[in-house]
Amino acid sequence: MLTTLSVVIWAGTSIFVPGLSTIAHDLNMNGSQLSLALTISLFSFAVTVLLVGPLSDAWGRKKFLVFGMILFTGGSIGCGVAQTINCFYLGRFLQGCAMGMIKVPVMAMVRDECPGFLAYKVFGLLGALTALIPVLAMLVGGLIIECFGWRSTFIVLSVAAAGSSVFSLFIPETLRPEDRLAHVNISNSFALYLKIVFSRQVLLVTSVLIFFAIFHGAYMFITPLAFAGDFKLSPTDFALYNIFTVGCMALGQFAATKAVVRFDPKKLYPGGAAIATLGGGLFIFLKFVIGMENAASFMCPLMFMAFSYGFIDPIGITSLFSRFRETAAMASAVFLSLFLIFQGAGSILSGLLLDAGFSTSSTMTFVIVPLGIILLVLAIAGRNSIHEPIL
Repeated sequence: MLTTLSVVIWAGTSIFVPGLSTIAHDLNMNGSQLSLALTISLFSFAVTVLLVGPLSDAWGRKKFLVFGMILFTGGSIGCGVAQTINCFYLGRFLQGCAMGMIKVPVMAMVRDECPGFLAYKVFGLLGALTALIPVLAMLVGGLIIECFGWRSTFIVLSVAAAGSSVFSLFIPETLRPEDRLAHVNISNSFALYLKIVFSRQVLLVTSVLIFFAIFHGAYMFITPLAFAGDFKLSPTDFALYNIFTVGCMALGQFAATKAVVRFDPKKLYPGGAAIATLGGGLFIFLKFVIGMENAASFMCPLMFMAFSYGFIDPIGITSLFSRFRETAAMASAVFLSLFLIFQGAGSILSGLLLDAGFSTSSTMTFVIVPLGIILLVLAIAGRNSIHEPIL
């Protein structure tokens, strides 16, 4: 049942992306303003999860799911009817807050119900859905935009969210009363957040996933503009190409869930990060030696990045929740908040580089090449701090 809610909120992150150039034209946005339209929901998401984390450990998970879906419905309607930039920003802000109310309880519910190595499989499944649904949503969104315009994507999203709001009423609570925090102290909660942030687990292990968010943000912002502007392809073409990208990510997820059963995750983690480094090197080779004359050459290195993230994601996430088992929701909040902040930074950086006159391919080069090196260094440094699940 949790997958249904995840499908709706992750569709909301991308269903409108194929129409970014049209949104920018209709609402008179430049590159920086357009990137802010993406990042404002990420930042509101990031702040919300910090509040929802401790509250869901004390009050339970279900109530946040229900209210979050209602708020997501309202934000989607707001985006669909927006006539000004600020109104569109407001709708995106509400969507971000709603996603924070939903995502943290979903991840914590997995910890509540899935012991031992089952956590690898469930987090791998959720990770695959997190990758698959946005791409499928872009495909559907591209078709909707070509036929009915970008506003229709938000109307479709609001209808789906309204139905999911009703559905969420029937999801059972997973946090037993005896397992709940007796009370919530905000100052103590933020002290614990800082403790989690500056732990070896986050600084050396989870940080690999967090830095990967820069690529996510750049990818979601740059690739639709490259397809529309450089390669003269339609929104549907862009979405179809992304199916291959998400396939690589899902393949990485699947490979990791199989590999951890036979091999030491401490050895697998740096290996997965090395694939991202390879992707950055391939991007340089194709751009400066062969030449990026078509969408396939642009996307090929990015598929290496996608596989790399898919491979390390279940290992890193399971390690995080194994280390902070008793405060799973707060650990989830820290991870999601940092991930979203870095993802937003990737979009903002990309917008600034484009406004400065860099091409889409040059902008992507500036993002993924140094990022690939950073990921590998962090994975090697943090491999001995990986925690395996408690059986």
